[in-house]
Amino acid sequence: MSDSTMSNSITPKSKQSTAVHKGLIIEELYQAGMKMKLCQLKREHPHLSSEAIDELFYQWLFQPPADTEGWATLTIVDPRLKQSSSSN
Repeated sequence: MSDSTMSNSITPKSKQSTAVHKGLIIEELYQAGMKMKLCQLKREHPHLSSEAIDELFYQWLFQPPADTEGWATLTIVDPRLKQSSSSN
């Protein structure tokens, strides 16, 4: 087997492995975020039953916030593009 054939057979597996690893990290972060939200709801509403906490959690998870007007917006500027100057 030539060196180029061997390197080509290794590369896809390592890229796939990296993608799988990143996916697992994303899943772990997602799960951690869900657990943190449940903890927050329990801390904010200690008088509620676990069923009521679950209901609040699912409301938070599936209902978008009513007021998104004040949310920050993201503007991506390509640094390769020069902004035109009005003084020219």
